Amino acid sequence: MNPPDHPPSGPLTLPEGSWWDWDVIAWNPAELRLAAGHDLTYHHGLEVIFGDPAFVRCPAAFQDPVFRAPTPDELRSPARRPAGSARRRPS
Repeated sequence: MNPPDHPPSGPLTLPEGSWWDWDVIAWNPAELRLAAGHDLTYHHGLEVIFGDPAFVRCPAAFQDPVFRAPTPDELRSPARRPAGSARRRPS
């Protein structure tokens, strides 16, 4: 993992381990914090923190994810626009 003051150089690379189950444990405009492990019933062995996420689309709990950059269509998605910025149709 990269230290917080160094931008990542490529795709997210996870350390060796069994990271099958994932839960969102914090989600706000400043960070998306995920917990991972082989069975989250009792504990988690990994936390991944994304600072200032630009685009997130995931359920609160999921298995075996693939992390990738958003597509251009996803970036243009209405769900990505801030409240009150919806385009108005001419009357």
